[in-house]
Amino acid sequence: MPLAFRAAAKVSKLSAIGELPLVLSIGEKKINDAVLVSPDLSQEMLVGAGTMQKWDITIINREDRTEVTVGRDMRDPEITEVD
Repeated sequence: MPLAFRAAAKVSKLSAIGELPLVLSIGEKKINDAVLVSPDLSQEMLVGAGTMQKWDITIINREDRTEVTVGRDMRDPEITEVD
């Protein structure tokens, strides 16, 4: 059964028809998260706020440049090691 979400625009809606794990490389960093599959996207992929918070991703737009920083990496010892 598809999941339904509200999007940023007031009357916009988004449905998800599936979920799968994805490893994404951003520069030298790698993140691992579950992603939702949707036929309603205007772009090929969107990174949600939950993923950005979990992996400490920051996007800064300055004049003609966009800078993306990722604070955590799936290979970080605090993520991969169990005490």
